[in-house]
Amino acid sequence: MNAFPVVAGFKVGILMLETQHRLLPGNVQNANTFSFPVIYESVTGLSFAQLASGDEAADDLIKQAVIRLESKGVSVIMGACGSFAQWQTRITQYASVPVYASIMAQVPFVLAGLPANQKLAVVFATKTAFNQRVLDECHIKDSNRLIILGAEDVASFNDFYTIGSDQVCQKFEQDFIQYLLAKKLQHPEIGAWLFQCSELPAYAAKLQKQTGLAVFDQSILIEHLYQSVSRKQY
Repeated sequence: MNAFPVVAGFKVGILMLETQHRLLPGNVQNANTFSFPVIYESVTGLSFAQLASGDEAADDLIKQAVIRLESKGVSVIMGACGSFAQWQTRITQYASVPVYASIMAQVPFVLAGLPANQKLAVVFATKTAFNQRVLDECHIKDSNRLIILGAEDVASFNDFYTIGSDQVCQKFEQDFIQYLLAKKLQHPEIGAWLFQCSELPAYAAKLQKQTGLAVFDQSILIEHLYQSVSRKQY
């Protein structure tokens, strides 16, 4: 007898942390972000500190979560947190479906299209999450064309995590956009933005309106991945 999954119809599986803070629409872990069904799988026991530092103890925890998602019949897997970049190549060594563990895997694609005199501004939650392992795992060859920024430099970002009220979220939005606009003045060579942190896509539309530049993030990449495995018949 064939073994069938206990759920069906999910094309995109999303690896996530067991987070305990407010998840706004736009965040990958808020299902209202998408117009199609996605299925989530927690990497049980994995902390953000372990993820962001590339702790080797996380290897098996991530592998088991990938296996659980595959057993549910997904066609492609994405990481909810940009720091899954630490395992991009490693996961593909044992996965049986395509895995784009982080939006950082899209950096070479974005750089390939930017005019040669422009740079990509990559916005992390914390800049310490950017290291040589991320470059290696995501096949990023030209780090000189990256401008590394951190939402941690915005004072109200900590309140966003710890309080998360409407007032705090609105305050952070204002502060965050002003922070990025100031960085654009400081670095006129910025030709596009990429949000490594999955908390930030909620503010992508406002940033795009203010700067007129493309904004890449996990939510947009997941839209693209879904379309690639759910093609329309012409």
